[in-house]
Amino acid sequence: LFMQSDDEDDVKRVVKSHKDKRFDELKDAIRAIKNHKKINDIAKVLSSFELLGKIYLKAKNIIDKEGIPKFYVKYLVELEDYVKDIWDDKDTKKKLSKINAKALGALRQKMKKYVRDFENDMANYRENPDVDEDSSISSEGEEDESDEDLDDGDDMDFTKKPENTQGRSQFLKSGSSESEGESDEWSSSGDEDDESDRDGAGGIRAAGPSIFLKSSASGAAVKDTKRRKGKGSKQVTIKEDNEFSAEEEAKLPKDKALFGKDAEITNESVLIKVQEILAVRGKKATDRREVINTFKELLNITQRENLSTALTVKILIGLISAIYDSAVAVLVNSMKQEYWKMCTEFLIILMDTLLEHPEINTGMKIPEESENVTDPNIPYQVRGCAITLMERMDDEFTKILQSCDSRSPEYIQRLKDENIVTSVIKKTQKLVEKNNFPPSDICKAYLRRIEHMYYKYDTLIAKTTKSECNDDEEDKQEIKDDSDDTTTNSREEMARLCNYIYKRDQTERIRTRAMLCQTYHHAIHDRWTEARDLMLMSHLQESIQYSDIPTQVLYNRTMVQLGLCAFRHGIIKNAHNCLVELQVTNRVRELLAQGFSQRQSDKTKDQEKLERQRQIPFHMHINTELIECCYLTSAMLLEIPYMAAHEFDNRRRLISKNFHFQLRNSERQTLVGPPESMRDQVIAAAHAMRTGDWKLCSEYILGIKVWDLFTEPDSVKKMLSKKIREESLRTYLFTYGGVYSSLSLSSLSEMFGMESSDVYRTICKMITSDELQASWDEPTETLMMHKREPTKLQNLAIQIADKIYALADTNEKILHERHGYQTNKDWRGEQGRDRRRVQQSQNADENWSGNKGNQGRSGKGSGQRNKRKHGGK
Repeated sequence: LFMQSDDEDDVKRVVKSHKDKRFDELKDAIRAIKNHKKINDIAKVLSSFELLGKIYLKAKNIIDKEGIPKFYVKYLVELEDYVKDIWDDKDTKKKLSKINAKALGALRQKMKKYVRDFENDMANYRENPDVDEDSSISSEGEEDESDEDLDDGDDMDFTKKPENTQGRSQFLKSGSSESEGESDEWSSSGDEDDESDRDGAGGIRAAGPSIFLKSSASGAAVKDTKRRKGKGSKQVTIKEDNEFSAEEEAKLPKDKALFGKDAEITNESVLIKVQEILAVRGKKATDRREVINTFKELLNITQRENLSTALTVKILIGLISAIYDSAVAVLVNSMKQEYWKMCTEFLIILMDTLLEHPEINTGMKIPEESENVTDPNIPYQVRGCAITLMERMDDEFTKILQSCDSRSPEYIQRLKDENIVTSVIKKTQKLVEKNNFPPSDICKAYLRRIEHMYYKYDTLIAKTTKSECNDDEEDKQEIKDDSDDTTTNSREEMARLCNYIYKRDQTERIRTRAMLCQTYHHAIHDRWTEARDLMLMSHLQESIQYSDIPTQVLYNRTMVQLGLCAFRHGIIKNAHNCLVELQVTNRVRELLAQGFSQRQSDKTKDQEKLERQRQIPFHMHINTELIECCYLTSAMLLEIPYMAAHEFDNRRRLISKNFHFQLRNSERQTLVGPPESMRDQVIAAAHAMRTGDWKLCSEYILGIKVWDLFTEPDSVKKMLSKKIREESLRTYLFTYGGVYSSLSLSSLSEMFGMESSDVYRTICKMITSDELQASWDEPTETLMMHKREPTKLQNLAIQIADKIYALADTNEKILHERHGYQTNKDWRGEQGRDRRRVQQSQNADENWSGNKGNQGRSGKGSGQRNKRKHGGK
């Protein structure tokens, strides 16, 4: 009646007892907790711990009969130690997310309560741990770990493959298929004799009498199995792909039998091998390092046999891509230095080959069916993009710098490799210009060149370019359009590259970044007018919020350099406007991608990882203390004269809130000592300027050591001294101008240590802008004060009189509302008050006469009339 399927015939039914079922449930829950512990997911550990407690309660009857299993006691000991280690490690606790930190506290409290019933068993286990009882859990867990290692491509086997191994099986890991299939049928705790029956090299079972012979490969496999599954072995350390150094790699066997002994090596046969390698690239069971070594051997074969150059280009592209693939499985952020240098060497070979053979066309738009690397009668076409490989190399170099300690000698050594990066980028630039690449590819290459130029001062670039010109005389004759070989001016080079991008680029991102880089370059070279005009013409202030985050970081860096450039030129107001938006947020380091904010945030691990990847290298940082010092100094030079001019203005606007905050905090202090930090020195200088003591103010400001970070600190200090004197003069006239009827030009010049022409110019600006009511008497060189400003007492009297008038108006409005009179909101000033007094007197007379006439009347009609007349009262 019922047909039985083939799958049902193969299924082997297993009957388990009630005890085994419950214990298997406990083991599965413990295994899940171990997996969560590996990735420090404490929230999942807590939920799995609670689930395990429920499973333990279900098995309570069996455990009471059989006793507490030792693997459960071992699990409790390990979990208790795990929670204690994390709780004691303060650095690890700080890195935990908000959810995991909360779960850690809850797990610690629940563990304390739960282990009270197991204290004796746990103490006995700590004295005499016995691992044999937990062999099933450990063996299964370690088998899973070994399978994961095999899948990730980390366990490499360099034993010689059998001769019949061809095609894709050549690049598969040893025993990755056979051993996994057999591990499902046999438990991991089987005899080692069964393990030795399989060949360790390819998983092929020996036949005939040779099955009883001990081979070196099987012995190595048994030793590796013992090392993995030995007693007490909790974790096995396996080297990853890029864990091998260049010296170890050189010792590896390279005599791979790629071709037969008498086989003819041709373009077609090598191309078949290349296609076989590319077919297994990226798969889990692929040995990445074996792929790299095979590509190297194929490259040597093509060079030795003088095969097609296009085939060499295809092998080079595949080799560089394979090196990048080896960095994908790495847990750290960057490649190993040896692999990166190997990649740059092959990239230089690739660029030189393409430059020597312009007839070879490369690109990702070439389909695989249209590739031609063997037939010389038709144009050579190779699928692959050299610009993409160059960009990846540049990105990996940035990651290497990010992973190094910025204050260590290692960072300096890694930074020296930037010459290699720039040389590869220059070769790419020559390639795209000579071979007539599409404009989109040329713009990408130009942008990489710009991004390595824009933040460097011109003297450094001139030295580097001069040394490169001496080394590249032949290239200079071949390619005359190369800017670094024909000119030593970085300004012209930046203009040439950026102008091409402005005209030909179709993507907004490349054009925006090129414009910001050029503005940055103008700013650091004190070309304020060009930098300001370029920034204003771009209108990036309106659309920058829609750009990606790295572009926004570049915009912030450009605005900072614009502010510093304006400060060096003495344009204080523009410098303050450029820096104020960044300083108001109190997150300067985060907005410039130079660090993280000090306050704790609810960012996830992925967000923190992305933010860490966006950090710029240390040698490109802008000193945040210099930014803050320039901002506070600019705010002082703008705010102190404004405060003096509007001292008694109730609605005075604030130019800089941060500066006012610092100033108020210093005024609240009862005991004011000598300034210690840069911020204290600026605030002390501001107090000195308010009193007109320009000498003390100048001493505080010029004593700050941050000014030495500028390329020309002497000119900056000279500018600051001049600005301090001018603003001190303006502050003095605003504060004490009402005391004088006239002031001599010579006395003001002597008082502030300024030339007469500078004093005359400063006061004339104040007069024309209506800040000072005065005029010059030219024959006597005297400043005549036309209108005396009220004194402080007079200003206070005016203020209290205004407040009294306002209070009187308020009382009158309340009075009219109570008696039902309509008020005119336009009554103001003396005329309004007079009109209100006349109307009040008339209303009072009418009220008095009406009340007097109604005293002798009675009745309902009179009452209604009185109500209508007096507003219903």
